[in-house]
Amino acid sequence: SSTAKVKWTTDRVSSSFVVYSRDTSYDESKGSLTEVTAHEVIMSGLSPATVYQYKVQSFDDARDYELDEALSNAYTFTTLVAPAISDVKIEDVRQSTAIVTWKSTTVSTTEVKYGKTTGYGEVVGDQSTGATTLHTVRLSDLDSESLYHVKISGTDTEGNLLESDDYVFQTLAFPRIFNLTFE
Repeated sequence: SSTAKVKWTTDRVSSSFVVYSRDTSYDESKGSLTEVTAHEVIMSGLSPATVYQYKVQSFDDARDYELDEALSNAYTFTTLVAPAISDVKIEDVRQSTAIVTWKSTTVSTTEVKYGKTTGYGEVVGDQSTGATTLHTVRLSDLDSESLYHVKISGTDTEGNLLESDDYVFQTLAFPRIFNLTFE
């Protein structure tokens, strides 16, 4: 969502640059003067869910041409949507346990912070494995008949921060006995 990698090859050693922008001004540039034939430029700090225009540029020391002549044709790419957490559900709430499920828009490592205040205090790491965007955590050792706050946070594979809103649930009370009579 915030980075893009452009690769290309040239038939002789030359520099590696990419000029890019959201429009056709090509007012941003990343690259290296190191001369190679296999080029790779990583652009970072991009805006999520945005279309970018770009051109690659390679020039060598023995050039007899203008730098603008070393630009490729124009190309486009679209960055992915910003990483986010959605569909948070707190289910199967009992006296001392609850199950929290959520989705992330990208593959991510997340954790659930929970506690009786928005200071949380307890943390459970998501044990999901592989390239998953569906997560589940079981909270245990909760106090019965208590209000709990839950917040999910983490990072995606690009290091972008993901964070949910604060969610609240209440654990169940133990059954109470009323009107007990003895005959």
